[in-house]
Amino acid sequence: MRQIGVDEEKQFVDERVTMGERLLNKDYQPYLVQYAKRGVPPSLRARVYKKILYADITQKEMDYFSSLTDYNQGWEFCIDDLILSDICEICNDDKYFIFQDIMEACVCLFFRDRQVFDNLAVKPNAPFVAYGPHDKPLGIYPPCGVIPVQHFSSYFAPFCYISDQKEEIYFIVRAFYCKYLCHLQTISSHPQGIVSMCKLFEDLLQTYEPEVCYHLNLLNINPLKTVFPWIYYAFVNVLEVQEIYYLYDRILGFESLEILAIASAAIFSFRANMIISCQSQDEFDELFLDLSQLKITPILQHFLFSAGVN
Repeated sequence: MRQIGVDEEKQFVDERVTMGERLLNKDYQPYLVQYAKRGVPPSLRARVYKKILYADITQKEMDYFSSLTDYNQGWEFCIDDLILSDICEICNDDKYFIFQDIMEACVCLFFRDRQVFDNLAVKPNAPFVAYGPHDKPLGIYPPCGVIPVQHFSSYFAPFCYISDQKEEIYFIVRAFYCKYLCHLQTISSHPQGIVSMCKLFEDLLQTYEPEVCYHLNLLNINPLKTVFPWIYYAFVNVLEVQEIYYLYDRILGFESLEILAIASAAIFSFRANMIISCQSQDEFDELFLDLSQLKITPILQHFLFSAGVN
């Protein structure tokens, strides 16, 4: 079956755009979920993501965004310096530096947004409760209920390419985080959690590339140490932006984060021969220093079809 990310012939892309427009006009979310399984054309991505994630922007959302902006400008948080420092580090990249102002606005608003806590599919951490005079509880801190971990801003970075409107970017990434990415920061037995994703990667690698596992075991190399940040940060700063979007399309289409673990196993399978040729940790690390040239969709297809993964 032809896929966006593999088949880039103009006729096929035009057919996908036409089909996408028809489905958007029908305004029926399940159709768009199925549509996303084969990839979403860049020209329709913002509109499709908004429909799938129920992140349409009405006047109510615009007013809420404006009130958050006023709140951000009127009150300084003790975590603001950490957030801005994190954004500066993420923007020290030629793909993202032009979006620093947008990222600063969106990430700071995210941590002030009380609706985030209510919308989270899972809570990444137990919320801190702020107390006032006489031990009177004032609410959770930060208001979103999420503690800013290192490189948290990287979740926002690819979405800066999805629209030139801060409001659209903010509500899309907020919905995507609350439904999917929050699982990656949660230590639990949930099938979408980071622990389950790591186990899935190891199971796939051991099942379909046993020689790689055996060789790495002889060298006392743990492949999960390399793969964990790929999964945890959803391949941001690992793949090019367009390749990241091809993964996100499938996350929305299959309504699962498992594609991150499968993509990690597929990359190891793609470089299996080179891994087996490695004789040290340094040689192994060099294989994965720069993955920016990888085309993730054909690598995924080859791995899934050759392995017969269902």
